[in-house]
Amino acid sequence: LVENTGTARDGTRNLMKEGTAKASGNVARFLRESPAGRAAADAMGSAEVRLYEDLLFVKEAGGAGQPTPWHQDSPHWPVKGGMMSSLWVSLEPTTRETGAMTMVVGSHKGPLYTPNGGSVPEEWLYLVDEEEGGPLPDPSAEPGRFPLRSYDTQRGDAVLFHPAMLHSAPGQAQLATRRTFTFRFLGDDIRWFDRAIVMQPEIRALALQDGDAVVAPYFPVVWPPEERTI
Repeated sequence: LVENTGTARDGTRNLMKEGTAKASGNVARFLRESPAGRAAADAMGSAEVRLYEDLLFVKEAGGAGQPTPWHQDSPHWPVKGGMMSSLWVSLEPTTRETGAMTMVVGSHKGPLYTPNGGSVPEEWLYLVDEEEGGPLPDPSAEPGRFPLRSYDTQRGDAVLFHPAMLHSAPGQAQLATRRTFTFRFLGDDIRWFDRAIVMQPEIRALALQDGDAVVAPYFPVVWPPEERTI
């Protein structure tokens, strides 16, 4: 899947690359030929699946990158509705110690929490809207309140989850490079809901109004195959 991704050289030896499906024929082929689209459709109960975004994360061996803090993804998305999903695919084996996904079971049912500096750059924090759940909690500090589950993976395994799920990756790739893709999908009931915190300029520029169906060439159809535009 990885072709010409470059090397992480930002001082922490971590890299995040957006839009790999547009830049890489291998990644686009994965979305066309793998069970990803069908799995998302089945999980969401949606007839159609559109790709919201895709990200590649590289944590180099020996890097100084910090563990991914607890967060929810959907408070960062300019949409509302229930049919959303994220597919997390690791190209290396993962355990809790090396960056496996850890989640609060059932947290996708609500509430949404207000993003903080762990997932939003400091210069953008003033744009964050208060969510119904209030400040983002630290589930690791309250294990009795939050049921935690970690998902170890082998190379090529995938974890499909709702983006409102509280999740983190507490380990660090000290001994081996960890490369993971995240593919984020939208289903039939999703409607546009403008959020000032959305950081991607291409998404901010879309001519969609609150309540609109999220139908735009920027979000290609992954499923069903006869409607696919990726």
